[in-house]
Amino acid sequence: MTAPPQTRNRILAVGEVLFDRFPGEKRLGGAPCNFAIHARGLGVDAQLLTRVGPDASGKEIQDRLLAFGFNHRFVQVDPDTPTGAVDITFDESGNPAYAILPAAWDHIRIYEDLKTRLEEFSPQMLYFGTLVQRTPNGARLIEELATRFSRCSTLMCDLNLRRGHIVRERVRRSLEICHILKLNEEELDFLAEDTGISGTPQLRLERISSRFTISMIALTRGDSGSILFSENGFFESPGTNVSDPINTVGAGDAFAAALATGVMQNAEPEQILEQAGRLAAAVCRLSGAVPEQDDFYSAFVSKSSTKE
Repeated sequence: MTAPPQTRNRILAVGEVLFDRFPGEKRLGGAPCNFAIHARGLGVDAQLLTRVGPDASGKEIQDRLLAFGFNHRFVQVDPDTPTGAVDITFDESGNPAYAILPAAWDHIRIYEDLKTRLEEFSPQMLYFGTLVQRTPNGARLIEELATRFSRCSTLMCDLNLRRGHIVRERVRRSLEICHILKLNEEELDFLAEDTGISGTPQLRLERISSRFTISMIALTRGDSGSILFSENGFFESPGTNVSDPINTVGAGDAFAAALATGVMQNAEPEQILEQAGRLAAAVCRLSGAVPEQDDFYSAFVSKSSTKE
């Protein structure tokens, strides 16, 4: 996949890249990776700051990222730690469970030459999650990047909470520094309990926005659609029905990518939600979190991107 971005909008996604190991196959994954691939497919110059191991999986991931058009200078190689992997299983309802293994992306570093590359790239948006912050190194990484870009970039956090890998203080800190927050119903319940906020989903979103000074919050609700809250009020979408889903892995990352690109392109809230819902539904029909074919995004780019 080598199609160039169609706009000059730039996003830096930071965090995990790995192989999702499904029963019988493995697929490229990791929320920041999935997000960045979808954002590029939607016409944005998204780059991925991550780290792989000195192994065959790491080489394969580097080759795949190059094929997607990513700059290899943002992909570090750890000399000692293996490339990331997540074992994914499904319950009777098709909901995924994740076994996340220690990996190279836990050791992303900001070297002096990387600082120069980041300055040259000058992203208009920084995308991050909480999983990379499960280690002290990851926490420092996000703090440094947030400090570096907070005055000139929009900071977007996709919680992506994973049981057994939640560091509560980093979740709260992520809320404090982000401008845009994307979460699902389970994550909203977690925040409500952790912060003592109650009420309807709409009221919870409004109170979280007020308490942490978050400009925009998007809540995904699976088959029930999504809610977007900002200073302009609430906007809701009934969602897109998926009659033949394969699995839901990566659907939230696709939604986040459409949300980010829509915001950067000043799309109307209703259009953002409709686009994000359609893209997430399309990903549910894939066997993995990202597509294998270039033409996957053809039904979305014409409505989501503009040429400069």
